[in-house]
Parts: sequence; structure tokens; C-alpha cells
Amino acid sequence: RLTEEASATKAEKKQVEKSAEELEKSLKAEVAAIDNQFNGLAREYDRLDLRARNIANYVRALDQEIATLINQRTQLQAEQNLPPSGTGNDPKKPGTPKAQTPSSTNTQQILVINATIDIKNRDRLRYQAEYDRMEIQARDVQRQGTALLSRRQSLINDYQTTTGKLYKEKESLAAKEKFLERRKQEASKPATGSTGQVKALGQT
Repeated sequence: RLTEEASATKAEKKQVEKSAEELEKSLKAEVAAIDNQFNGLAREYDRLDLRARNIANYVRALDQEIATLINQRTQLQAEQNLPPSGTGNDPKKPGTPKAQTPSSTNTQQILVINATIDIKNRDRLRYQAEYDRMEIQARDVQRQGTALLSRRQSLINDYQTTTGKLYKEKESLAAKEKFLERRKQEASKPATGSTGQVKALGQT
């Protein structure tokens, strides 16, 4: 009976060890898959971040160009509104020359500047829309990465909890195995005259 019980305990202990090995193997495979996905997300985030920073630089450059064009237009408009050079500018006085009409050159330049500002504003809106899209995609990638890291940590926590239980079970079975081995050794010893019954019979 002790031999059978010891064999069963040994087999149970081996099964616990096998379960621990399979659990570790499964964990490594799942963690490796998660790490691979996370690395892919990290590369995608870096790509989106680089693109977003480039777009932000384009937008800043366009803002500077638009501001420069607006200043040029303001200067040209101010030149058009200057009073004409002459002896005076009071229209009530006789002999005062009439105000000069804006030069066609300034007018043409202003029209060109306005058209250029419109083009650059459209470009700016297009880049801004793309920048907003990059930000949305980057936030989505971040959410996916956070979920993967949470899943990874959850797997590790579950593994540690399960292996802790398996370790305790293995320790208990090992102790039981040693105990049964001692019982087997004791049971296999031949009978001697040192027992109480034998002494009593001898006295009798």
C-alpha cells in the first residue's frame, strides 16, 4: 500500500512539474507575441510622430510666409493712400493738385499677394487637417499599446499566482514523498524482539 501510494505521489509530483513547464512555455509564447505587436505599434507611433512634427514645421513656415505677405500687402496699400507730392493738398484751395490714383503696379502686386495668401491658406488648412488626422491615429496607437502592456502584465501576474500555487503543491508532494519513503523503509524492516508485544510474550 505504501509503495502504491508513493508511486502515485511521485506521478502527481511529475504532473505538477510538467504543468509548470507547460505554463512557462505558454507564457513565453504569449509574451513574445505581445512584445512583437507592441514593437510594431511603437514603430507606427514613431512614424506618425515624425510625420506630425514635419507637418507642424510646414504649418509654422506657412504662417511665417503668410505674415510676410500680409505685411507686404499692408505696405503697398499704405503707399497707395499716401498724399501726392506738390505744393499742397487742400482741395478747397485753388491750384491744389488732385490726389493721384493708385499705381497699376501696386494694384497688380496686391492682387498677386492676395491670390498667393489664398493658396497658402488652403495649403495650411490641408496640412492642419492632416496633422489632426495624424494625432488621432497616434492616440489610437497609444491606446492599443497601453492595452497590450496591461494584457502582458496581467499574464505575468496570473503566471506568478499559478506557479506559486504549483510550487507549494510540489513542495507538499515532495514532503509527502519523503514521508512515505521513510514509512516504506520502516515497514520493510524484519520483525525483532524489541517490540512491547514480544517482550510481554517473552515474560509470559
